[in-house]
Amino acid sequence: MKNLFAFIVVLASAIAQPALAANSKLFDGKSAHAKATAHFQTSYQGADGLWDTNGNTTEVLFFWHNQLMDSFYDANGDLIGTFHNIEASELPAPALKQISADYKGYALKGASVMEKDGQSPLYYVTVESPSRMFLLEITKGGEVIVFKTLR
Repeated sequence: MKNLFAFIVVLASAIAQPALAANSKLFDGKSAHAKATAHFQTSYQGADGLWDTNGNTTEVLFFWHNQLMDSFYDANGDLIGTFHNIEASELPAPALKQISADYKGYALKGASVMEKDGQSPLYYVTVESPSRMFLLEITKGGEVIVFKTLR
């Protein structure tokens, strides 16, 4: 559970920074939180979560259908994305093939999917060797890119 939370926090931080930097008009925290709460309650009717606001990001950690989920909202209360862990076998087959070819000697440490209303999901995978660690981003079509070098 601790590794899941750390993985999601690193991933969300990396994704949220560009979205927040592009946000030139910030609303007050109460309006943003109210909008985020309304969006959350509409999307996950009946779910309760642990809410945390840090700077310009609001996060809610919750269980939905026995799955730990983590949603992030920007300074305007708009959804950045919702994350949850998945098994490596749930990744697009072309991506698994490319990862095994391009990252021989690396261990796949975790896989997660980010979903946002009306958009194709994005997958994130952490691969690690004794000396290197990367966070990879995978599109629905299976294209693999290095999203962030972790070490």
